[in-house]
Amino acid sequence: TLRKLYEKCQFVQGNLEITHFSESDDLSFLKDIKEVLGYVLIANNTAKYIPLDNLLIIRGIHLYDGKFALAILNNSDPSRTTGLLELRMKKLAEILKGGVKISENPQLCYHNTIRWEDIINTKESGNGSLEIDLPAKTCGSCTNCSSCWGMEPQYCQKFTHIICASSCKRCKGSEASDCCHQECAAGCTGPRQVDCLACLHFSDNSECKNICPSPTTYNSVIFQTVKNKDGRFILGATCVKQCPYNYLATIMGSCTTVCPPENKEVKGENNGLKCEKCNEPCPKVCYGL
Repeated sequence: TLRKLYEKCQFVQGNLEITHFSESDDLSFLKDIKEVLGYVLIANNTAKYIPLDNLLIIRGIHLYDGKFALAILNNSDPSRTTGLLELRMKKLAEILKGGVKISENPQLCYHNTIRWEDIINTKESGNGSLEIDLPAKTCGSCTNCSSCWGMEPQYCQKFTHIICASSCKRCKGSEASDCCHQECAAGCTGPRQVDCLACLHFSDNSECKNICPSPTTYNSVIFQTVKNKDGRFILGATCVKQCPYNYLATIMGSCTTVCPPENKEVKGENNGLKCEKCNEPCPKVCYGL
């Protein structure tokens, strides 16, 4: 079930699809999610609220319908009198790739007040398509702000881009000294790589980096490639010392679920698995039902 998948989960390695939930369903298992590697789809629900209060960033490496990182569709009952009321994604600050589609949510309010240009990374996503219906009903005003995810003041949108000095990609305030490090995404608490709220590329032990340290390095004294004691493997947007269970370590330094062509699965270190290039034709692997 989805509860088993996402309970206490902070980083979703694939897509997050939330569909066909009713008002009586307990969706609190979604509250810890901070980052989604693919897209977020919220569709065909009659629940009034989806508790993604801690969602910071959607990376959009996979896109819904080929172009949307966030899609919120058809969240109402057949009579159109019950359904999603507010998005309440108060921490969502960055979509790295892809656009937003919000359609056929007759009870939804405040989504049209959001300054999406603060969230969508237009440089990376081509302009990021925006297909957003206006509210189908009369909604109240945001409390103490003009852009909000819900009526209460805690749902006011927090800006990390459009308020920045011209030299900043992301910031924590409007002064030039408030700029985030260039490896930050979604904002920051200070100027260092360890002050980022999320990482633009990779997180290595809470420090944002452009690339993970390679598992191997070249020793110019002995003219050989040797193991790098500080090396890491790439798992989504995270640098890990060892690939987790059910993942295979590749010679390129990434974690994968299937070895690339002309490679086979072999035992690695610490009872892990890795991909190794075949010296002869690789054995054919077939998966049963």
